[in-house]
Amino acid sequence: MQDLTIFLVPALDIRSMKMHDFHIKLFYLVPSRPPAALATVSKVSPRSINVTWKPVPQEFMHGTLVHYEVTYQPIEVGDITKEEEPMQRIIVEAGQTFKVLENLEPYVEYRISVAARTAKGLGPRAFALGGIESSILGAVTRGTFTGGK
Repeated sequence: MQDLTIFLVPALDIRSMKMHDFHIKLFYLVPSRPPAALATVSKVSPRSINVTWKPVPQEFMHGTLVHYEVTYQPIEVGDITKEEEPMQRIIVEAGQTFKVLENLEPYVEYRISVAARTAKGLGPRAFALGGIESSILGAVTRGTFTGGK
């Protein structure tokens, strides 16, 4: 995988009628798409769920993947909004496309996101809602969607 592409472009200077070479460099950029297929699946324990995703397609990565950033934040318990709770951030190494979220509270819905990071910065996030309904019922996914940062 290349992080920097250099093109040699021949051009004609019409004033002198001589050929010149121009070098065009494409530098590192942030990913232009979020990771795909983000899902909260399979209860790991009564207070843990597994979050999975697919990598950003290579044509939208625009550089070398440094790592993924997973965030999660409690947003709702029944009819009570909890969005004032702090967001948790976890760094996941580049080759890994899953993370177990631990120490979650039962009956709490969480907003979960994943974004890919290159040397230039963080790309857009993919979002999902998930939580643990009870120790018997397991993980519940209310929906999966992608969106901006």
